[in-house]
This record gives sequence, C-alpha cells and structure tokens, in this order.
Amino acid sequence: MAKKVDFSSVVSEIVRRLNDYGRRIRLLEQRIEKIENNISGLEKVVEEKTSEVGISVERLFSKLDDLKKTIEEISKDLEKIKGKMENFVVKEEIKSLESYVELFHPLKSKFVTRDELERMLKDVKK
Repeated sequence: MAKKVDFSSVVSEIVRRLNDYGRRIRLLEQRIEKIENNISGLEKVVEEKTSEVGISVERLFSKLDDLKKTIEEISKDLEKIKGKMENFVVKEEIKSLESYVELFHPLKSKFVTRDELERMLKDVKK
C-alpha cells in the first residue's frame, strides 16, 4: 500500500525550498551587483590612468623634441668652434715666432754698425 503523503507538509516543503532559492538568488544578485560596481570603478580608474599616461607620454615626447633641438644646437656650435680652432696658431708656430722675435729684437740682439764691421775686418786682416 502506498504511503499517504500529507499535502500540507509537501506544500510547506515546497514553500521552504522556494524561499531558500529566492534567498540564494537575492544573495547572488547582490554579489553580482557588487562585482558590477567594482568593475565599473575599475573601469573609471583605468580610464583615468590611461589618460594620465597619455599626457605623460606627450610630455615625454615634447621633452625629447626639446632635447633633440638642444643637441642639434650644441652640434652646430661645436662645428663653429672646430672651424675657428683651425685658424688658431699651433704651439710650435708660436715658439718659432718667439725665436724670430728674439733674434731680431734690437734691445737683446747686438747689431754691428758698418764702421764697426770694417774695423773688425781690418783687425782680422792684420
């Protein structure tokens, strides 16, 4: 013989289970909402950081351009200096000029007059 099932206990079990499922669904919905809020917040932060990085990269490129211009100016200046240095006198040339100046310097050099030279030549002939 089949067991007699109490209709009210079956209904109360179904209601209990439905309430439990409803509670679980509400908890899952709350968790999903929290996760969506977190994702939305993360998306905002990522957008802000991406914008900040973009600005920083633009500044970096601008500074690199300025640095490139400065290096080009320095290079041009160095070429000018190099060209001017080719016109400088070499140390050996200065020493050579000094020796010529000393040789022909009237206060340091002893020049003889014509009369003195003739006298010396006469003395040597004797």
